[in-house]
Amino acid sequence: MIVKAIYAISLGLSLFAATPLVLADTRSDIEALVQPYLKKGQVGLSIVDADANREFLSINGNTALLPASVQKLLVTFAVLNRLGSHYTVNTDVFLGSSKVDSAKTHDGIVASASLYMRGAGDPSLTIEKFWILAEELKRLGVGAINDIVIDDTAFVDPPKRSGYNPFEAAQGAFAFNHNCLTVVIAPQALGERALVTVPPGSPVDLVSKVDTTRGTGSEIKIQERVRKTSSGETTELVVEGRIGAQEKPRTEYWTVADPALYGGSVLKSVLLKYGIPVYGQVRKDLVPQSARLVTTIRSKEISEILQDLNRFSSNFAAQQLAFLIGRDGSGKYQLPLGLDRVKESLQKAQIDITGLVLRDASGLHRENRITPRILTSVITHAFRELSLEPDFVASLSRYGLTGTLKHRPLDSSRTDSVWAKTGTIDGVSSLAGILQAGDRRHYAFAIVSNGSISKQDASELEDAIVKKMLSQRD
Repeated sequence: MIVKAIYAISLGLSLFAATPLVLADTRSDIEALVQPYLKKGQVGLSIVDADANREFLSINGNTALLPASVQKLLVTFAVLNRLGSHYTVNTDVFLGSSKVDSAKTHDGIVASASLYMRGAGDPSLTIEKFWILAEELKRLGVGAINDIVIDDTAFVDPPKRSGYNPFEAAQGAFAFNHNCLTVVIAPQALGERALVTVPPGSPVDLVSKVDTTRGTGSEIKIQERVRKTSSGETTELVVEGRIGAQEKPRTEYWTVADPALYGGSVLKSVLLKYGIPVYGQVRKDLVPQSARLVTTIRSKEISEILQDLNRFSSNFAAQQLAFLIGRDGSGKYQLPLGLDRVKESLQKAQIDITGLVLRDASGLHRENRITPRILTSVITHAFRELSLEPDFVASLSRYGLTGTLKHRPLDSSRTDSVWAKTGTIDGVSSLAGILQAGDRRHYAFAIVSNGSISKQDASELEDAIVKKMLSQRD
């Protein structure tokens, strides 16, 4: 036994003696990689041995920087802590009481009272759920309805759309299809107009001016304009340009001004196609107390929503989730309260939030500030907590495989050992996540570049640091 003990001690000493040299080489190599970039702008780096919860390397690790979309990792952490991975958001569906909303007869068909839908912030509601709802209403004996009424009052002061790009979409308690129109442009025979479509029932008049041209490639321009008519105003979506005859159909996304009316209009179209006439209008109002709850549309589970959030860097989903954790005592949802609860979740985990400034949940706001050390603290805590780790890590992208890293190759045989979130806005590039290095240990990392460093240069630096960590003692 004594001999075995002496052998174990001597083995441990030899390993301990070798390890610092290897680690020192890795640190100095990474420092050398970063050094030229410090002359172009600000670079913050934090690498933490997540297994031991011990700092491995820090370069401006406590400097508060613009984070871009890696900020979504903080929202992910808070949502998993406060709601759990299996939480779902309910959109309740009601039929109006005959006392308030009497049934009417149209061409001999008795129409049930109006259909009401009360939104609670589901970020995953799509047309597929409407088809399921139509089938369920049919089973319940609903032969026809009057108005479709959307109650979207649960969110307090939700931001309106700030532009036409998907990342500028409106937020809302009743959200549909990420509050964007899906515009599909499919080439036809050479010389013919391309086929341009939007979801059935979309509250826009589509004007298609896209030509099918020879070969491949496409140039598409979309404009929204309001046209006055004898009955008021109508919104036109003008799609023009060209698409090659050999191209696959191209999909573009265009934000909508009023998500609730958009969703209600598409629902009306689905009901009509399913054989349930809608004789009234689509409008917004509160659900009357006398209305009868008939079914509930459940969202994806939070774990699935977080994959959409982080893999595709959905600003829309980030904001919706922040609203969801910002529920106040009256049952309303407030974004500022949600952002405060993100901070509370970090503090409860004993994470130092010095320097943290949250102006939104997505990372788009130019006044957001996060230190790389906050990011690695969040990642490390999530990795070490069994109730968080599977869903937190699974939500991240992987080089060459998924999400925003799918088309970003990494010249390494150990690419599948990295899970990460990217971030990009003007003048900012970031990458944060966790990897398993060549020494089989797990390292949380955060790399944030601000200033006059090009996106290409910043990405090359991020990839070089990741590859260096992967090759450690390989």
